[in-house]
Amino acid sequence: MKRVRAPRHPTIETPAARWRRAPALVIVASLVGAITVGVGFGWYRLFPPKAENVVDVYQSRHCTCAPGWIRLLEQQGFVVRVSTTNTLRKIRNELQIPAALNGCHLGIYLNYVLEGHVAGEAVRDLAIHRPASRGLVTQAAWNAAQSHTNVVDYESPVLLLDRNGVTSSVWYRR
Repeated sequence: MKRVRAPRHPTIETPAARWRRAPALVIVASLVGAITVGVGFGWYRLFPPKAENVVDVYQSRHCTCAPGWIRLLEQQGFVVRVSTTNTLRKIRNELQIPAALNGCHLGIYLNYVLEGHVAGEAVRDLAIHRPASRGLVTQAAWNAAQSHTNVVDYESPVLLLDRNGVTSSVWYRR
């Protein structure tokens, strides 16, 4: 006698089988949601970088030299947040920067002032040594402030600006 097979019926999924697949769906949905939120609201708001990697740059609207310095800092691994303003006078007064230093841009790193095109290596040294000072200024920016000229020099030595606004010593040489 010949055996006859019963027709195949579609498989009916049990509730237990559905629950076994749920964790994978939740993970995929969470990843899609996180990527959407990250792109929509800005990655750095959700996952802010460490303070040792952030330099805040304030530049006047007429500054043409800051983008080059910003690019150099970013190439050395810094996250640079740029703010453009009509005048830096209010910011300089709040930070008690000497009136002689009046360049077209300045940086803030770990509550230290950066005046001129300060090298990224010198900025990193600030995080390591944390000197009792106001910040760093390049020799070119200091000389330009004294002679009222505008000089961009990427090879200039970096000076330590003490709490009284006086350059006290060479902090870094390129």
